[in-house]
Amino acid sequence: MKVCNKCKIDKSFEMYYTNTDGSLKHPWCKTCLLAKNKEYREANKEKCRAISRKNSARYRQDPEFVKKERERINQWRLDNLDKHAAKEARRRSLKLKATPDWADHNYINDLYSNCKEAEELFASVGVDIKFHVDHIVPLKHSKVCGLHVEHNLQILTAEENMKKSNKFEVK
Repeated sequence: MKVCNKCKIDKSFEMYYTNTDGSLKHPWCKTCLLAKNKEYREANKEKCRAISRKNSARYRQDPEFVKKERERINQWRLDNLDKHAAKEARRRSLKLKATPDWADHNYINDLYSNCKEAEELFASVGVDIKFHVDHIVPLKHSKVCGLHVEHNLQILTAEENMKKSNKFEVK
């Protein structure tokens, strides 16, 4: 759950636009954002129509433009995919460094399998809930450094995990 910065109502994460990594794209919920966009379009009808006409004419006049634009968008996706892959590689590396020899690797692998099975089980009954394996004590934090061991892992819903983020309260 997150409070929308516009309407100040506590809403589930499904009510927000998110990036592929699960982070929020905007602090406003979808409802407020769509209302704001609609309000802008109605206040600027001529400007929006002119842009729409310009784009339509350009597509009709220059069929190569469509091809170039698609290529540009695909390149942007590939660039961001590389950034995401690099970020994931750093995280995997950090996880490997935080995994001691005495860790029970079978238990850890089973935990990840159970997480995936839970998602599939819920999906089979028509409930779309995503699960994450979360580190109770974060691997990377300014005050603590957790380990990638069975005692430091838990299965949480994706919503709970994103809400928790990388926070850790020292008691």
